[in-house]
Amino acid sequence: MNEIISPYSIGDRIVHSSYGIGQIKKIEEKRIHEELGLCFQVETKDGAHWWFPRNTAANPRIRPLSSKKLLHRSQIELQKPVNDLDPDKSIWRQRLAEVRVSNDLIAITQLVRDLTILRTQRRLNHAEGDALRHFKARLVSEWAAIMKIDIEIIQTEIEQSLEVIDESANIHSG
Repeated sequence: MNEIISPYSIGDRIVHSSYGIGQIKKIEEKRIHEELGLCFQVETKDGAHWWFPRNTAANPRIRPLSSKKLLHRSQIELQKPVNDLDPDKSIWRQRLAEVRVSNDLIAITQLVRDLTILRTQRRLNHAEGDALRHFKARLVSEWAAIMKIDIEIIQTEIEQSLEVIDESANIHSG
């Protein structure tokens, strides 16, 4: 049986759709579905550990930390004006699910921006409010990791950008 070559190696920083950003620390033998296999051990900033199989060629829940070029596109996307968001909650439920699965920085940025605007048009439901907090935290942590800047500085920058979006949306909706 040929072993699949992984695109990851020890020291790589990666993003998991649920666990967030972590760094591959080592390779360990772990039991997966009754068989022993080699797994990458990943450590998050807060010291939590999780594993994923080394021989997995493509795992949609895991991706490399975004590049500075993609970060720049994300920064531009966050500030783009958006008009006429559909208030239909079923459309938003579907969009939240799609962004969770995609684990894509641009999709996360657009969702944070759009939910920020949507809350000026109507009250967010529980799932939407939770998603806004969750994805905003993901955005902050990834931007901070890419730029190698303290998370509080990035938090402030993103909050200021979102306040401008909020104010602009209030002006256009009022």
